[in-house]
Amino acid sequence: MQKVKIKTLPEAVEAFVKEPEKSVSLLEVKILSGKIYRMRTEYCKGDPQKPMTHDEIIRKFLSQTEDILSSEKANRIIELIEKLEELSDIHEITSLAY
Repeated sequence: MQKVKIKTLPEAVEAFVKEPEKSVSLLEVKILSGKIYRMRTEYCKGDPQKPMTHDEIIRKFLSQTEDILSSEKANRIIELIEKLEELSDIHEITSLAY
């Protein structure tokens, strides 16, 4: 973490103030050789203008829960959420989270 610096990009702040629904992100990576890689995007993945696919949402959920839920519980939660409208009670979902 000592090698990571997070800075606010003035043009991103200005763009957000003008159009809060539109966001600008810039990633800059400087490697040991001194070479710098930059990537800029106006819309981050998951933004309404650049939505995540179903598979991306599933992968994100699994990666975010891997340290706190077993893969069996996480996959069962996914199964239940995908048929949420058919459930009469969400107790099974909430009980899996503990």
